Amino acid sequence: MSNGTLTIDLDAIKSNWQALDKISADTVETAAVVKANAYGLGDKKIATKLATAGVRTFFVASAEEGLSIREVLGEGPKIFVFSGHMAGKSSILEQNNLIPLLNNYFNILPLGVPKTSTVPIKSLLFQYISIIL
Repeated sequence: MSNGTLTIDLDAIKSNWQALDKISADTVETAAVVKANAYGLGDKKIATKLATAGVRTFFVASAEEGLSIREVLGEGPKIFVFSGHMAGKSSILEQNNLIPLLNNYFNILPLGVPKTSTVPIKSLLFQYISIIL
């Protein structure tokens, strides 16, 4: 049985992002998804390299992943969390300036919106999105 070796070329990852960014419209911001430990490549080193390339917006799967990225990148970049504003994660999100994405009505509940609210959901989403932007 042979053992394989995987070598991650951080400069190639940086170049790939720069190429995608270059072909994007000037009005578009090219972000980076580094969820699941940057797909097994090492979230901290990948995010750090991409930040040096100019990435200012990152996406992660969970608040804990966002915290990991925030620790190495500091306060500068925006970090969005795919799993939303999950119960019990408010302090991690707030203390680390992580931006939860709203996936369904239940992601709004930790924000203090009662289930019986008469405010239309679209209005709540718009207000929430306005706050995070």
